[in-house]
Amino acid sequence: MKPLTRILAVLMVLTFFACKNPRIINEYKAIPEKGWNKDEKVKFTFEVSDTQFYYTLFLNLRITGDYPFSNMYVLVHIKGPKGSHSAERVNVTLATPEGKWLGSGMGDVISYQLPLIKNKTFGKKGKYTVEIEQYMRTDFLPNVRDVGLMIEKGEEII
Repeated sequence: MKPLTRILAVLMVLTFFACKNPRIINEYKAIPEKGWNKDEKVKFTFEVSDTQFYYTLFLNLRITGDYPFSNMYVLVHIKGPKGSHSAERVNVTLATPEGKWLGSGMGDVISYQLPLIKNKTFGKKGKYTVEIEQYMRTDFLPNVRDVGLMIEKGEEII
């Protein structure tokens, strides 16, 4: 096989597998420096075109080392086509009982990718919106830099 043909074959295979990416969204939104206001929902919109699979929703989070808690409660609202709505409260653990951060990072910023909802099904094709709100006992949650959402397609529903 000629070198050029070999290179083209490899590129075609890589392109094929790149199109099989199971992520349907992976996005971050910046939080104001004063903190995450309890009345400010972070909103993400995406399209579901395949209802025959389970999905996992992940919270992408960036905090500073000065974040004052070892966890974070969030309320996850899912709004679907034709006005459907659901909400789920989730407690995410950010540190050990000894105070060691469980995330990864360099410098003062600690990053997390935490499962929020596993085996989620979307019953209808169309546009969905996920809104995430902080559900802690404070009006402003300090030292939160970014909040994000990642959704991955999982196994086919049997």
